[in-house]
Amino acid sequence: MCTGKYYHFGFVEGLRHSLKNASRVPNTLQFIVNVDGLPPTKSTTDQLWPILCCVRNCRKLYPFPVGVFYGQCKALEANIFLEPFVAEL
Repeated sequence: MCTGKYYHFGFVEGLRHSLKNASRVPNTLQFIVNVDGLPPTKSTTDQLWPILCCVRNCRKLYPFPVGVFYGQCKALEANIFLEPFVAEL
């Protein structure tokens, strides 16, 4: 069994913070969601799996973190890993 921790920053909170920097907010928002694992350093087998989101149709906005898993293996099953994010949508 994989050991690790998941922290959920929150989609709504990240979006709210991101939109503070928008000069114009369209009536309909389009999102890009990215999930990809990476090793935090070359000398460890630990894995970092962030969930990042970006508003596609707003210029000059940076991606914001929705959640992150850190552990000694890949994130748990996708449906478990993404559950807090999907529930918030």
